Amino acid sequence: MHPFYGPLIYISQEKSSMKSKILNLFALLLLYPLSACLAQDDAPTATPTPLPAPLTLKSQVKLNDSDHRHFPRAPKTGPEGKVLRVDVDDHIARGLFVDNLTSPEAVSLIQGYNQGETKSDQYSWHTLNAKDYCHFHNGDSDWYGWRTGPDFHWVYSHSGLVWTHDHFADRWLYYDRGCWWWQGEDKAHPIQVYLEDGHYYACDATGVLGANLGTTGAEEVVTKPIVKETPSTPRDEDNPAAHAGMGGTGLGGGMKSY
Repeated sequence: MHPFYGPLIYISQEKSSMKSKILNLFALLLLYPLSACLAQDDAPTATPTPLPAPLTLKSQVKLNDSDHRHFPRAPKTGPEGKVLRVDVDDHIARGLFVDNLTSPEAVSLIQGYNQGETKSDQYSWHTLNAKDYCHFHNGDSDWYGWRTGPDFHWVYSHSGLVWTHDHFADRWLYYDRGCWWWQGEDKAHPIQVYLEDGHYYACDATGVLGANLGTTGAEEVVTKPIVKETPSTPRDEDNPAAHAGMGGTGLGGGMKSY
């Protein structure tokens, strides 16, 4: 080989190798999005977690919507005996405090406390899981309340469950496993769940969420204009017997009437 051609051949080979590397890198860049998509297709698809299966109540257990009661006045003093300046909040109570009151462990403690708190119009403070709650007893009625800032919230005890009143819809809702439920005479949607967006939803017997009854025009019938509020705070056992000892069917003594 002529000595002049040797460097040319070497340079040509070097260029060919560099060109091959560039082509391989370009191919990898093209294949990466495709491989990522295939990997995503192979990954399991997340499915929405259904709500707990609704707890169906017998007629003798239910609070009828027409059964109007009074929220008790807020206690004048707090758990340490200091003056308490709060107003009773008539919105539907939410958050971990309701779960705290309805856990099986709490129910057992509450049952024990209630045995010594039978005096009518009595306010008694207790602590559950580092949270203070107030028990108000009147006649055969038991209410449980707590403070959040300037507001005081009450829930009512009846047939082993805790209840709240939706004064916009004029409905009694019962609490079970993290949700407020309504059971009524609506044949199309006999059991509905009240969610944090302030609307009722259809729910089947297995807990699968259905339509927003506010958007379908099948929501509650009301007697006054509704201003739906988005709650600022977030969100136990399906056997009512697990809540035994929290019962009470009488009338509280009162502030706001529904």
